[in-house]
Parts: sequence; structure tokens; C-alpha cells
Amino acid sequence: MFRTFPSYARGTAGIGAEANPYDSLSSTTRLEFGLARRVAVYVEHFYYRYAFAHNTDLPPMVAGALNRNGARVGLTLWTPVIR
Repeated sequence: MFRTFPSYARGTAGIGAEANPYDSLSSTTRLEFGLARRVAVYVEHFYYRYAFAHNTDLPPMVAGALNRNGARVGLTLWTPVIR
């Protein structure tokens, strides 16, 4: 199975003259291989980015921009809930 979940957002944080434009982008892509009837293994890549236009008026613990990505490998197990 192949899945991809892209997402994009654009807006402002703040009101009126204090508004600070930002945009963010995220994506997760997963490739999953069935090993047995209820067992699968997957590999996944994720990406996340956001950026504010101005670093002013942001809370002290919020960075003006962030860019991260990585990979995961995992095992999926499933069973029917209702029979």
C-alpha cells in the first residue's frame, strides 16, 4: 500500500498592524508491505516546515522558522474489531 498526506497552510498570527504572516508545509509518505494476513512492515518519510515573515512579536519559545524531516520504519498489526 502507498499513502501520502500533503498539507499546506498560509495565514497570519496576530491582529491588525501586529499581524505576522506565516506559511507551513507538511507531508508524510508511507510504503507498506504485507508480510502475512494481519502483519505488515512499513517505511515512512516525513517533512515539516513553517516560517513567519517577521521574528518580532513571537513568544520567546517559538522559532521564526523551522525545517525538519526524517524517516521511520515500523511494524503494523491489525485485527477485526467486530465480527
